Amino acid sequence: MGEQISRSILVVDDEPNFVRAVRLVLEEQGFLVYGADSATQAMQMLEIIKPDLMLIDIMMPQIDGLTLIREISSEPFWRDSPLVVVSALTEDQNKAAAHEAGAHAYLPKPFSSEVLISVVKNLLPRAA
Repeated sequence: MGEQISRSILVVDDEPNFVRAVRLVLEEQGFLVYGADSATQAMQMLEIIKPDLMLIDIMMPQIDGLTLIREISSEPFWRDSPLVVVSALTEDQNKAAAHEAGAHAYLPKPFSSEVLISVVKNLLPRAA
């Protein structure tokens, strides 16, 4: 009842074109999308916003995505936020490392809009 509040998603990837493409797909589905080009920028943003879900690339300069996921997962405030690893690295060991770090899903690049939307909607609890 009343207006449905947009669910928000933080996309953390050092490739601006990837962030832009994901933003377009998810905004079309009614999500509010934030972009961060590094783990450091993501941590700064997380002091201000509380996204409902985060998409995090593994391979980034300085601090990699798995380190960021471990950091986020260790904070009780963020424990309930689904974390999705997006990566061009598709080897099984990377998937295992992502899950060990605290990721809820692993999305190998490249992926289709339909797969992205499906993963996001499956991980977000239905809005009341």
